Formats: sequence, structure tokens, C-alpha cells
Amino acid sequence: MWSSHQIGVGGGLRRDPMARSSAVVGVVLGVVGALAVSALYSTIASAASQSPAQYEQEAVAAAQAAGSLRVTANVTQTELETHKSVSTKSVIDMNQTESTSVVTSGKAHGTLLVVPNLAYTEGNAAYLYDIVGLSKAEASKYAGQWISLSSSYKYYLSLTYGHIVSQLGAVATASVPLTLTSPKTVDGIRVVGVSGGLSAPLSVVFGKNGKQTLYVSTSSPYRPTSFVCSAVTRYGANENVRAVESDTLSNWGESVSVTPPATSVPIATITGS
Repeated sequence: MWSSHQIGVGGGLRRDPMARSSAVVGVVLGVVGALAVSALYSTIASAASQSPAQYEQEAVAAAQAAGSLRVTANVTQTELETHKSVSTKSVIDMNQTESTSVVTSGKAHGTLLVVPNLAYTEGNAAYLYDIVGLSKAEASKYAGQWISLSSSYKYYLSLTYGHIVSQLGAVATASVPLTLTSPKTVDGIRVVGVSGGLSAPLSVVFGKNGKQTLYVSTSSPYRPTSFVCSAVTRYGANENVRAVESDTLSNWGESVSVTPPATSVPIATITGS
């Protein structure tokens, strides 16, 4: 959800990175300004009386106010015709402008660093092929080396969008109509879920037929605690893939500092574009 996760790696379900989720993560070409959160909602006193939209807005406001957090994202992609399944785990530590993440999916293992208008990545051949989008020959040659990804790289958004706090609002805001789940207690925290259709960024990746739920604390500061979404995406006449994502949000206000590698190979040098 937050992370533009790249589904379908190491275990055999090869996908164009632009068509994958997480990251988690998703590709979005515009953030709707109407999703910005007004400070008005921080004054709402009674959690029980809040609407789904108010809970959602409170959650985004709380994330922005904290300034940093960790997202642990788990995505499972299943090809419905063959029942082949691949799971991807990403651990992303982010602040308002930077992030560092570790991605594991089947045989693929890699690291992604995001700084303003640039990203750096390093990993094994499976990661570079399945996640970053290099050819098998390129992935084999540059495995274990740091690669710099400019914003002009064709998969830059699918790899990096949602990896900084300032982008969370667009990903977390479900499409209407919104509903509330029954309250429950998770790890000692009373939460309620805001459910709806996929947000704009996730709709770009999955299509518009999925659903998502953002779980939010029912007491101030109304921080989001977890997120789940699911969708079936049609890749061809006889190829349908179900993606299910489950994210946990923690380490609020943690210190996140990203140090770019001293040397790296520009992606344009590798791909010629």
C-alpha cells in the first residue's frame, strides 16, 4: 500500500514492474489535493462519533505529524489459473523526503534507498531482474553493485512511490463509498477499520475492482496501525492474478537517515535509456 511493492518476483511469476503492486508498493501520476488533511480533524473529541472519512483523515494527519515511521509490508500474488504463488516482504523506514527499504521475495533480495528525485538500489540478480526490471544479462552483470535510478527511469515511480511520508495520504485514502468495521483490540490498541474501494494510486496498479481497509486507533492521535488490500488483475485472456497485501505501521517518529553510496552505476549506463 504505502510502498509500491513489486509483486511477482523470485518464485516464477514474472511481471513487468510497472504492473506490480507495493510496494507497494503503485504508480500514481498525480496526488489529489482534496486528500490533504485539515487540522480541524485533530480537534474531534469523540472517536465513537467520527465518520469513516474523519477517521481516514485523522490517520493521515497523524502520520504526517509523526514525520517518520516503519512500514512492514507483505504481499502475496497468486496466479488463479495455475495456483502458483509468490510472496514479497518489504521493510521500509521513511521520513518526509527519504527512505531505506529491504525487499525479499523468493530468491530475490535487495535494498532500495530513496532521496529527493533519485534512488539507489543494490541486490542479487533475481532482485534486479524481477524487481528493478533489468534484463537477465544486465541483472547478472550488475548484481551486488549499487545502481542509481533517476526519475526518468521508466520504472522509477513503480519502485519508489509511497516510500516517503508525504505520499501516504493519496495511497491511504480509499475511494467512496466508505464504511467502518466493528471496533477491535489489536496489540492492546483499540482500532476501527475504514473500508472502501482502492485509492487512486492502487487503482492504477490493480484496476478499480479491488478493496482496501485502513485500521486506525480510536483514540488520539488516531494513528493508522495497519492496512490491507486485495484485487484481481487481468494480465491476459487466460491469466488472472490475485494480489493480497497486509501492512503493519510502527516505530513512529523513529530517526531515519539515508546515506547514498559513494559510487554507483547510473541506470542509463546499463539500459541505454
